[in-house]
Amino acid sequence: REAFHDLPHADLWNGVGCGGSQKCEIAYLDLMKKDHGNAWDYDQVDVGHFLKSEFQVGAKVDALDGKEWCRGTLVTVPSAIPKDPKETTWTVRNARNGKTFATNRVRHADLIRKMLTDLGEEEFMKLVKGMLPEGSEVVKGEEYVLPHGTPCFAVRLRMKHIALRQQMRNLVL
Repeated sequence: REAFHDLPHADLWNGVGCGGSQKCEIAYLDLMKKDHGNAWDYDQVDVGHFLKSEFQVGAKVDALDGKEWCRGTLVTVPSAIPKDPKETTWTVRNARNGKTFATNRVRHADLIRKMLTDLGEEEFMKLVKGMLPEGSEVVKGEEYVLPHGTPCFAVRLRMKHIALRQQMRNLVL
């Protein structure tokens, strides 16, 4: 939770609690409540209470394993969401290494898959290939979760010449 006057210097997208936009909204509500009283009262409700039915054993999820997000499968789910959702424990099997871990942070893992389904994976790969410098080769593409939790589609490229790599760097930066 951030104070309204601290927002310009706060790390709003730190992966803790609400997203950045919601943190700003809550800070504004708190400021209005402070300045104008109970007319600005609101109820805090954690989305976990609504989404428990969304996450069943066997569901594919993105989950926080220590300090890094990973793709995995739910092994166990809480029987109830406690009053403090931070006390909720989900058990997840990491898709990369097969190890299980406990976490209180899970989310849907199908964002990229839905995008690929809507657009078509073949069509998406044509778009990617069309943006690459001449002489670049796509080795493979796969769904991936960045360490801070952002789902993405990673593309492994083969570039035989340093000039292609430099050209790609210039396109990206």
